[in-house]
Amino acid sequence: GYASDSLRQISEEGKKIQLRVTQLLQDEGIIPTSILCSPLLRAQQTAQIIADVFQISCEDENALGNDFNERTLLKKIPSPEENQTLFLVGHAPTLGNFVNRLVGENVLPYGLSKSSAAVIEFKEAIALGSAKFVTCYHP
Repeated sequence: GYASDSLRQISEEGKKIQLRVTQLLQDEGIIPTSILCSPLLRAQQTAQIIADVFQISCEDENALGNDFNERTLLKKIPSPEENQTLFLVGHAPTLGNFVNRLVGENVLPYGLSKSSAAVIEFKEAIALGSAKFVTCYHP
């Protein structure tokens, strides 16, 4: 029903689900210091829910949109020494595939479902295959 997929909005049910998942992350102590989101409307709306809960702003990142670019995203991930928590809000299947490549194994064989959150951490340099998969939160 949309002229372009980039104009598709998050549904009312999707908003409720995202709020529940975001509150779960908050309850677990997983708190972003920054949020990067795809420029597509539904991702921006999703990121805004997260930003509102954590009272921080989100930044549009074209590399999370239709022109997904993992090299650009790798440069945006803060080094472990900075002790930062970055949330990426994007789309399937690219974001789930990116998590798998960061970890270096197929930890998300079915990708990320809508409003899911994969938690990974880096102990050393930011590179493909160097992250540790911690857990995944599903709605």
